[in-house]
Amino acid sequence: MKGQTAKRLLFPALVAAFVFLVYTQVTFFVIPPLGAPPKGKTLVVWRYAIKDSGRLSGVKLRFVDSPDAACIRITGDVNLACRSMALATVANNSTVLFSLPYFQFLHAIAE
Repeated sequence: MKGQTAKRLLFPALVAAFVFLVYTQVTFFVIPPLGAPPKGKTLVVWRYAIKDSGRLSGVKLRFVDSPDAACIRITGDVNLACRSMALATVANNSTVLFSLPYFQFLHAIAE
């Protein structure tokens, strides 16, 4: 009886540990369409705190984040220079696990 109970609890415990790991270590970085031919993207990257990037230094990426949301947290508004800096910082300093299409609902969650 005890062996069966332990086996039944093992799978939910492993799923919970996996969900916790993803939630605390991964970022869905949503890049909105900017009007140019490249359409928006959602990058799944390892989460990290941005370091040595001027005004972006010390900012930690969230579970669902975007360049616009990072700029709002840092400067209080969105402008092209900040958006470009946020994109470049994530592109140069993160490990992209995989790329997904742009999801508008994730972009809404990020802000």
